[in-house]
Amino acid sequence: MQSKIFLKDLELQTVIGLHDWEAKKPQTLLTNIEISLDITKAANSDNIEDSLNYETLAGNLELWAMQQNYVLLEAFGMGLITAIKEFHPVGIIEVKIKIEKVSVVNNTKSCGIEIIA
Repeated sequence: MQSKIFLKDLELQTVIGLHDWEAKKPQTLLTNIEISLDITKAANSDNIEDSLNYETLAGNLELWAMQQNYVLLEAFGMGLITAIKEFHPVGIIEVKIKIEKVSVVNNTKSCGIEIIA
């Protein structure tokens, strides 16, 4: 049985950016994550050990992001997908992420990228 687990508007703090002023302090990236996975075992057992614990995943990703230093969202995004798959290596079918930098481009609320892998 396939399902999606999602984290909506997860705020990740990281150093990222092309400009010198961006590399001086961490920025908040607004992140949405959808993980398609097989939930058959968790649905049958009702045991968190058989599922992807999204609270644990969110905490792991927050710590991971704080340790990163990227120039491009594309590179950060692929690193994030790799981290998700490493934190939960069993049963993931697909990961879709949307990452937004907020208030960094004039006259926009946000700008960003979506990646599906």
